Amino acid sequence: MKTIGKRIRAVRLAKGCTQRQIAQQLDITVPAYSKIELGLTDINLSRLAQIAGVFKLTLAELASFGNAPGQSEADTEHQLAQLEKEADRLQKKVIELYGQLQISKAAK
Repeated sequence: MKTIGKRIRAVRLAKGCTQRQIAQQLDITVPAYSKIELGLTDINLSRLAQIAGVFKLTLAELASFGNAPGQSEADTEHQLAQLEKEADRLQKKVIELYGQLQISKAAK
């Protein structure tokens, strides 16, 4: 997550925006936004898409911002696919845990 945070920061700086400006557009606090840039917050795809939208970029453009010369769009799309797989895995885990919680409540 630190890599995407660094890219988000790089885009923000390239566009001449402050953390406060971006946080306001995302309707989050400055400390919450700062944690995203620092890679301290696990960022989901919907938040990542929201950030890309604020910068008027696609997810692929945001994910590849500042890539080394020679890194292909296919590499970037592969990275996005990996993020989507991870998001799916985490979503399934949340659903599983929610089901376990409901069973636990029903047993009481």
